[in-house]
Amino acid sequence: MTDYIVCIPSYKRALVCKERTLTALHKNNIDPKKIHVYVANKEDYELYKNTLDPKTYNTLVIGKKGLVPQRQFISNQWPANKHI
Repeated sequence: MTDYIVCIPSYKRALVCKERTLTALHKNNIDPKKIHVYVANKEDYELYKNTLDPKTYNTLVIGKKGLVPQRQFISNQWPANKHI
């Protein structure tokens, strides 16, 4: 399957996202253009922006706080037939 995206909901775990999640995706040859990181608020956005390597992901998005609301937000951001 080549038409997919990877959406990562993350909350106050910028270093874990950088060192574990994005590193694992890189080691598995996932194209950074397919990777979108979702954070809960502006404070997290700034922290992640300053922590993550911009070459390892496509977009950093302010979504919603809480895993269920964040997943709903992510789902609503993409067409219904998009493989997330």
